[in-house]
Amino acid sequence: MKTKLITSLRGAWAGFLLAGFVVLSAGCVVRGGGGVVYSEAPYYDYYYYPEANVYFYPSGRLYYWRDGEHWRSGRRVPSRYSFHEGRREPLRLRTREPWTEHHR
Repeated sequence: MKTKLITSLRGAWAGFLLAGFVVLSAGCVVRGGGGVVYSEAPYYDYYYYPEANVYFYPSGRLYYWRDGEHWRSGRRVPSRYSFHEGRREPLRLRTREPWTEHHR
């Protein structure tokens, strides 16, 4: 009886450790014996309209545009912006804030 209990506890502990490893590896930082390892960040796909300086995030159906010194977002761009679907550039960025990569 005692042996079965110890075996069950070991199995439960192993499952707990495995679940913890899965949760940690899904994030950005995994701490291992050799130091900190940075895992691959997710990518976000955008369309960029260079003639209007506008980004579109199709998964969230959001546009991002520059308004003076600030970046704005919304489901529609203001009417002063005009751009053509055929002139968009697909982008894959590692951020949900495309304007932070605008300098590139």
